[in-house]
Amino acid sequence: MFLFILAATVLTAFASLLLLYISLATGLGPWIAPMMVVGLRFFMTERAGVALITIAASFGGAIATGIGFSITTLYFVDRPLWEWLIAHPWWLCGGLGLLVLVGGAAGLLLARRCSSALINDSTMPFPVATAILNALDAKQQQSERWALGAGVGAASLIGLVRQLVVVSWSGFILPVGWAVGYFAGSGLAAPLLLGFCAHAVLVPYLVEWLALSSMEVTFALCAGLLLSGVAQLGSAIRQLAIAVVPSLSLIELGVAGAVLMILFGAGVPLIGLLIIAGLLVPLLYHLVYCASRSGLATYGRYMTLLMLPLLCVPGITAAHIVLMCTVVGIMGATVVDSVCAYKIAQQSQLSDRAVVWAQVGGVVVTALTVGLVLWWLCTHFTIGVAPLIAHRGLSRALLMQTFQFNGWLVLAGVGVGLVLSRFKINSAMVFGGMIMPSGLVLSLVGGSLLARFFGNNPTGSLFWTGVLAGDMLFLLLLVAATAIFW
Repeated sequence: MFLFILAATVLTAFASLLLLYISLATGLGPWIAPMMVVGLRFFMTERAGVALITIAASFGGAIATGIGFSITTLYFVDRPLWEWLIAHPWWLCGGLGLLVLVGGAAGLLLARRCSSALINDSTMPFPVATAILNALDAKQQQSERWALGAGVGAASLIGLVRQLVVVSWSGFILPVGWAVGYFAGSGLAAPLLLGFCAHAVLVPYLVEWLALSSMEVTFALCAGLLLSGVAQLGSAIRQLAIAVVPSLSLIELGVAGAVLMILFGAGVPLIGLLIIAGLLVPLLYHLVYCASRSGLATYGRYMTLLMLPLLCVPGITAAHIVLMCTVVGIMGATVVDSVCAYKIAQQSQLSDRAVVWAQVGGVVVTALTVGLVLWWLCTHFTIGVAPLIAHRGLSRALLMQTFQFNGWLVLAGVGVGLVLSRFKINSAMVFGGMIMPSGLVLSLVGGSLLARFFGNNPTGSLFWTGVLAGDMLFLLLLVAATAIFW
């Protein structure tokens, strides 16, 4: 038991360090869990132990990614406050640790409320959970080793080629996208392609007509799509509200109150708190719904969508926006990872108590380590300069300074979403096709079409599981080489 706890603690801290660095250096936030399972299976034979360690460690990576996508915005919008925090590491580590504990607790409680509806929905493919289960179930026979090894090797080789050879089509060869698309299935292709075409054709036309930036047009339309998507998910959200509101426990009320008290204590105006309180749960439910279908959790985009209405609130400062984005990143990462863990537990017959303890342990270890990791990285490297380019933080800072809110585009997005719903097209996935990078969308579509034409067989599933693990392994080797030779 001691060795199990030690391994889970060390790997959670390692995942936090690795994914925080990757998110700042590359702007990516890959799933670390498939690589963890493949690696642990070489040293551990106990399936349940591997699953629980992976569940705990994945929280470190996911929460660190959410933090990496958000908190560095402060460097670009309020440099004196950022430098003060770096100069006072106890405040930085303590404050960030408190945010992780409170936001993580809120995310865990929300996940317990909404997980059953999602994991019992037969239309939800849970691509990453499927890949993790495939790796857990691999019996280490020669053919299975070859399939996993081929996937790891292919992803690593493609990653190396993309790193060394920069050509116009290299952005469309994303192994993680092909693998996730394969596990998500063919139902993903049509709505993602529709969103991709809208972004490629409609957005440039509106940019020229309205004299707005591409980002402003895209996010206004996506805000409308999100509102219509929430309406389409209305029955599920209403059921969640009916189940939650009358039966809130004292713990849940206390955690929700603690989140709002942190924001209030930071000086967020009352109207801002009301907007956050009203939008946060539907937004996070939409996030976990999309992640369960597509295998990708676009934390940064959801932070931005909640940020936009707050920019119109008097008294909201740049530091308030960064704090809110960080809370969304922590809660979103926790909810998505928790629901994925419950899906793994359901298919693996893991005890609910063991899964909850693994989740709590992952959040606590992350709270204790992520602030120290951030401080160490920022004192050894410079934000905004390679390798810590932090372009997610920079892009959000630029958007905060230049965004013009266009209500007509939001209404147009709502109308488009309602039309899509009449044709039984999932607006949440169209939304994903618009906000995801074009290379990732095309990779997802390619993978889903492979599943459509070649079927989902055990050997293919193991190969694509290896691809997911190999993509993460390549990034690990890349950042190690960068840290050593930079």
